Amino acid sequence: MVMVPDINVYAPHIQAVFGRYQAGRKRHIPFTISDQGQRNHEPVLIALETLMSLPRSRFAVSEILSLLEVPGIRDRFEIAEEDIPLARRWVEGANIRWGLHGAHRASLELPAGLQRNTWQSGLRSMLLGYGMGDDEPWAGVQPYGEIGGLQAGLAGRLGEFVYRLESLWQTLQESRAPQQWETLFSAMLEQFFHKVEGHDLLLLNRFRRQLEQWLDDTLAAGLTQQPLPLNIVKDVLLDGLDEGGLNQRFLAGKVNFATLMPMRAIPFRKVCLLGMNDGDYPRSRPPVDFDLMAQDYRPGDRSRREDDRYLFLEAMLSAREQLYISWVGRSIRDDSPRPPSVLVGQLQDHLNSLWTLPGQPDEPITDALTTCHPLQPFSRDYFPQARHSGSLFTYEHEWRGAHDNEATEQQEQPQQKALPFQQPEEPITLNDLAGFLKKPVDTFYQRRLQVRFDDVEDDDTDNENFDLNGLDRWRLDTELIEQGLLKAANEDDLHERLESTLDRMARRGDLGMGITEHKLRSDLSGRLPDLFQRYQSALAEWPEALSEPLPFEYRLSNPTGSVEVLDLINNLRRNHEGQLCRLVIAGSSLLSGSGYSKKLRYANLMRDWVIHLAGQLTAQPFETLILGKEEGRKVRFAPLPKETAAKHLDAILARWMDASTRLYRCTVRPVLPGFTASTKARSFSVITNARSAMPNRLTPPPWSGTPVICEAPSKVPKRSCKVVNSKPCCTGCMCLYGKPSRKNPPPVRLRASYDGYHRNDKPEP
Repeated sequence: MVMVPDINVYAPHIQAVFGRYQAGRKRHIPFTISDQGQRNHEPVLIALETLMSLPRSRFAVSEILSLLEVPGIRDRFEIAEEDIPLARRWVEGANIRWGLHGAHRASLELPAGLQRNTWQSGLRSMLLGYGMGDDEPWAGVQPYGEIGGLQAGLAGRLGEFVYRLESLWQTLQESRAPQQWETLFSAMLEQFFHKVEGHDLLLLNRFRRQLEQWLDDTLAAGLTQQPLPLNIVKDVLLDGLDEGGLNQRFLAGKVNFATLMPMRAIPFRKVCLLGMNDGDYPRSRPPVDFDLMAQDYRPGDRSRREDDRYLFLEAMLSAREQLYISWVGRSIRDDSPRPPSVLVGQLQDHLNSLWTLPGQPDEPITDALTTCHPLQPFSRDYFPQARHSGSLFTYEHEWRGAHDNEATEQQEQPQQKALPFQQPEEPITLNDLAGFLKKPVDTFYQRRLQVRFDDVEDDDTDNENFDLNGLDRWRLDTELIEQGLLKAANEDDLHERLESTLDRMARRGDLGMGITEHKLRSDLSGRLPDLFQRYQSALAEWPEALSEPLPFEYRLSNPTGSVEVLDLINNLRRNHEGQLCRLVIAGSSLLSGSGYSKKLRYANLMRDWVIHLAGQLTAQPFETLILGKEEGRKVRFAPLPKETAAKHLDAILARWMDASTRLYRCTVRPVLPGFTASTKARSFSVITNARSAMPNRLTPPPWSGTPVICEAPSKVPKRSCKVVNSKPCCTGCMCLYGKPSRKNPPPVRLRASYDGYHRNDKPEP
């Protein structure tokens, strides 16, 4: 017997674990779930409850679109199942978050006029985008230009669905007589459900019978003309759909899952109590508004917490051979200890006061009775090298293959054979090489296995923006740079273009409302005037823009095979002396951290570094100047000898070819700048031997000279990180060319940070 505080919370997890194997399989364990209300897991009844609860609903995106997952509702509005992802993408693109319109938000005691991010504003943008395309705003509405073609009818059907919901929301606001409620709910079923068959039809017919029975009961009680509020009518009708607690299917399987309730804790050989977490049990039940007993407690009144205490004691007495109690003992966020239920804590104190371990009188006996399980089922703790009586075990023997002896793996590693190299049908691009350096394992899966792992979307689509995540900030920054900074002729023109672009973002709903909008406007546009000045200075230094991109073609052949690189290099400019420079505005932040701990994000320079290497192999090599968004920050790649650039590019291409044939297991260490923490967590890498592909920050490069690669802001002393005779000039330097070891400090001790350069003590002899 397995009992939990709320079976509806545990039911999906029980199905996922015990329902993995069908009957007849060796690992199949028969089980049954009791006390599970149908209104909590039947999609039709969940949708029915959502419709009846619209007056209290926020009309969040996830809640409304989940209604279209019900086939009966989807068929009523002629929306196909394959249209739902497209509708969801349109809704997210139009920045619909929650609320029907400003009046609906005002009914929830919010200020009037909050129109953005509502269904009304989003649908207007969709329909205007269908008529005008991605054009200028009309009547204060920014068009959403993704609507068009034969799929445009979906936007109309989606608008009709929301209009029906709005009409029902308005209708359910008033109290009505029982006969009027019966007429309204019957009409609701006709308006929102169509072509319902099978089990869903049985459930809806059961609701109709419940509605008729309730109407007869109210008429018999003399409530013919009595107005009744929606919350009372809804609770009575929906509660009647669930069977009584003692009438449900019980003791129908080998393992019985049920809720802790009276008459469930009958004698069993083994009794398991799950979910005995602090705060979950004893269960807290907030009183309803019309419960007068909650405000005036008297001796003899029922106490729910005392009932749960008695049920816990009853479950303990029902165990004949073994009692198993489980709770979440560690936080999933920071692994901090979490206490069990207060009832479990009292039980532990009672056991510790009565019994002790033989020979260990000071050790609590509950420590010997408690087993701490790891969070993941594939933890190494389940596969010990030497098994003893107290060791953990698991029946999932498939995970053992991931925990083989490391020595055995190292012996077998050289014997693994690589797959034959398959030459790409088309030439690869420089972006492909940059992506390989960032995520090397993806190259093997995408190029050779044709497998792409899509990121799991866990965005909050039910709330408007109060802050921007990294991707949204990058998208809006890029739009401001393209529409404002790159097109502005002077500072006045820049401010006008920035305001115009920010207004367009606000109309789209990207910036929220009120104080949030003002804050995000300031954050997004605050750094651009300084960046504009640095960009204009760079244009003055390199005044002439090349009219055509520079073509790049390169081929590498080695014993593995051959690969061809074909791409175009843009953003090139020429000075008065005829020298070339690739002028780039960084799309992402170049620094991470805060204060003096800021460090350069090498991964964000990876693409420009690969293009810089390729440019050195053209007819006229060039330098690369990257303007960072941070104040006064820029990174410069100096020209390289053609032999050096070819050596580095050949190393990258060779590793790319190997990456399409096999995976390499290597120790986790920063083999390249840009080898970020997420990349370090991977157990495989294909760039083990590519140390020379890009200058390493831990090892000085194999060439000498004085290439300036990072410059301090103008407000600090003019001092640049340089490399002289293959040694950097300062300790702690965070430039691309690395830093010396602490055993061999340079003559002058300087601490370099991306807030500026600060002298540290006195020069050493």
